[in-house]
Amino acid sequence: MSWHDPEPSAWLTALGVSMAVAAIAMVVFGLHAAELVNLKLWGPRIEEARHEKFTNSTAYLQGKAQTLSRLRREYIGADAAHREGIRSMVVHEASTVDLNKLDNDLAGWVRRVQEGGI
Repeated sequence: MSWHDPEPSAWLTALGVSMAVAAIAMVVFGLHAAELVNLKLWGPRIEEARHEKFTNSTAYLQGKAQTLSRLRREYIGADAAHREGIRSMVVHEASTVDLNKLDNDLAGWVRRVQEGGI
């Protein structure tokens, strides 16, 4: 055989290697596409579960209790002009926490502020 006419087995080997590389690339692409579909389907539910876990965490609830306690102290010491601004801050902060998970005194005060009773 001449130098420009390779053996058929070399062509078959090159073709086999090329097909294997193409098959691997298609599998990787398929797995990536499946991951994106999975993320699209389950992503919102997973994120909702993470958010729920975070908002029920001790650190989150303690932080909200501290913020609301600070606002309560400011509200008590504020004049009438500033109380409305503090009241709107209390309503905003309380909207992101379950008041049943706060101590009864603070939760009762927040409820009275939300209802406009204070």
